[in-house]
Amino acid sequence: MRMSKNFTQYVQVTKGKKPRNLLVMALYFAKRRTLALDLGAGALTEATYLLQEGFEKVIAVDKELYAADTAAALPPDRFTYIKSTIDEFDFAVETYDLVNFQYSLPFSPPATFDAMFGRLLASVRPGGVVVGQLFGERDSWNDDPDMTFHSRRRAFEYLDERFQVPCFQEIEYDGTTSLGVPKHWHYFDIIALRK
Repeated sequence: MRMSKNFTQYVQVTKGKKPRNLLVMALYFAKRRTLALDLGAGALTEATYLLQEGFEKVIAVDKELYAADTAAALPPDRFTYIKSTIDEFDFAVETYDLVNFQYSLPFSPPATFDAMFGRLLASVRPGGVVVGQLFGERDSWNDDPDMTFHSRRRAFEYLDERFQVPCFQEIEYDGTTSLGVPKHWHYFDIIALRK
């Protein structure tokens, strides 16, 4: 998998950065702030931000607890850190007011992606928000058989009649990763609201 070898370095590089703009935008739609789920939580930047923005509790999920030092500084009555792949996480139905997946879902395997994403969407309470990215087919990492990529049509089809979609934006450009490695990016920014 692309990031696994360098993930410790990635967490160090991204530690202390500002939350991603898409999540900041999504909070406009988050009217109820009881429980948030942060998938692929990395350096816990977004989890920390969600706590600061008034969520009563945040659950952060990552396959390794790379940011244990940051987690130790967060209030234990409001924050839970779970070691799990997203694919194996036990999504509770209609539980979360916000589910955040910043650049994390594409690292789930194709064979189980549809079932996992279905469970993720079902875990959002009515009135809740999902926010994050799916990778497009022209992304330069699309030669990795352990990652999942989508056409624009397929990515949008996940957001069925249960959701309003104020943001679905296709983005494509040549750039670099957080570690400075050249990369062609192709992804879909998503903010969707559970009706």
